[in-house]
Amino acid sequence: MSLTRSDCARQRVHSSVVTSRERRASNRMASTNANLSTTLNFSQSQANRSQRTKSTNSSLAATIINIANAISVKTQSASKTKSGDVPRPQIPAPSVDPASVTPTEIKTPNVSLQAESLDPVV
Repeated sequence: MSLTRSDCARQRVHSSVVTSRERRASNRMASTNANLSTTLNFSQSQANRSQRTKSTNSSLAATIINIANAISVKTQSASKTKSGDVPRPQIPAPSVDPASVTPTEIKTPNVSLQAESLDPVV
């Protein structure tokens, strides 16, 4: 069976249509795959970012605790002795019962205050 010109033209058109359909289907699949890949990459990057944030936050918390502890230690040691100073002995307060103390008499000098005259001077 021999093909005529019109048969060849028809076959070319048919193969062109099939190729076009295949190309569109292939593009759709590529687009779908790209979207899935983008979605997966986005989800993964979100998970990575979340993990980095948690790691940073815990590291920051540890740093803050270390600084607070260091300040506390410095404050405690500074209250004990200043650099180069000899620690002073603590003198205990005398233990005196306030009820046993008798008030002493307070003597005030005899001072009389006289008001100035408010009469007009003539």
